[in-house]
Amino acid sequence: MGRTKRLRSIKKRNQNIVAEKCDSAISLYHYMRQFGWKNEKKLTCLNFSTTGRGLCSKMTILEEDPIIRLPLEAMITIATLENDQDFRDLTEDLANFDTKVYFQSLLALYVLFQKHSNDSQFRQYIESIPSSFSTPYFCQSDELYFLPEIVLLQSVDQNRKIRESYTAMQTALGSKLCPCCGLQYFKEVFTLKDFKWAYFAVNSRSVFVNDYEIQPLVKDASRAWVKKILCDKPDMALAPFLDLFNHSDAALTEPLIEKEDNHLHYQLITKNSYQPYEQIFISYGNLTNLKLFTEYGFSLDDNSNDYFEITLVDIEALIKTEAKFKGVFFHSNKFKFIREHNLNDQMFIHATDGLSHNLQVVLYLIFKEPSHFPNVLNQTAFGSSVVFEQSVEDEARLLCLFKIKEYQSFVDSLVKLKELSSSGQASVVFLKHSISYLQKYLDKFV
Repeated sequence: MGRTKRLRSIKKRNQNIVAEKCDSAISLYHYMRQFGWKNEKKLTCLNFSTTGRGLCSKMTILEEDPIIRLPLEAMITIATLENDQDFRDLTEDLANFDTKVYFQSLLALYVLFQKHSNDSQFRQYIESIPSSFSTPYFCQSDELYFLPEIVLLQSVDQNRKIRESYTAMQTALGSKLCPCCGLQYFKEVFTLKDFKWAYFAVNSRSVFVNDYEIQPLVKDASRAWVKKILCDKPDMALAPFLDLFNHSDAALTEPLIEKEDNHLHYQLITKNSYQPYEQIFISYGNLTNLKLFTEYGFSLDDNSNDYFEITLVDIEALIKTEAKFKGVFFHSNKFKFIREHNLNDQMFIHATDGLSHNLQVVLYLIFKEPSHFPNVLNQTAFGSSVVFEQSVEDEARLLCLFKIKEYQSFVDSLVKLKELSSSGQASVVFLKHSISYLQKYLDKFV
């Protein structure tokens, strides 16, 4: 997306926005100031009609301006965990078990640990975290029936990671008692329900940091223990106040860690400009609506980073339901070849650029290639000069229409439910955005 288009997109999303004062952030200001934070850009929290809680500035923000500078001491990083002796006392037994945990899961446990503490220095921040999230993971059981398989698979994977981590920590630490209340941590304090909330709190409110940049904050590196119990890199950090910024696909921001007066600061540089009281957006990355929905619980209309993912199951379902293919035999060798060569990965439709290469090849092999012998399929897939996309335009349109019909049936079924959860409501929005996106692709052929 070019600079002019980005500016227009942000202006469009800020057009006719009504904002109200957000009192819930007041305690967060006090929290930040105890770490020496200076609100240099006069940021203020408002409830915007289009996005809910967000941030703006009382002053003009120019391109290349730092929109926020956070003292690293105010963030929850690997150094925070390393320096917390009470948390170390709780979790050090994890090192005696073969099972490792994800850093996101350990951060989630730390959030619960601090939430339960009577004298947590992070209490004001933790209280500012939303009490619920609208990701599809939290859909009610009757809503789950009307979610696409690709969304359900993402939620299943999230559930696997959550339960594996919780079980590993419960096994290692289950007998430990809280010194302040005497309750058993993993029986009466840290329930699975609470852990799910904390997991998504970390998931939706973290920024990326290189752990080597955080290393100077560790008070005693010789006693470092966190990495010993992890199965991944500790490259996440909770960023109080910064997590109030909302995402826009039109926003460009650049993170930077710098040292000033012997203190490290995490700052975001914006590549956009904003007028006073205009909502300031940041970028969570070049994310599709599927990624935004499953990880953050929202999707964007006209998302410039979007594309529509297709699975081999989608194509198989099309064959079973489309009258055009009734009585047509599709040899199983083709589907076996596609799976064995991972051609079913990276299959997607882009509204303007068309079909991904793998989707073109797969559609051609299934619907156009007369042979089912592996050597011929191999030659066609990897050595052919065939212009695949033009050959499979009709099948691509049928696939789009099939997915539009399916997604519309999900929308119709969801809105008929007696009451939708926030996740159910977000699902309807995501499905409608997906339908609109596929329609843009079809409009090219009109």
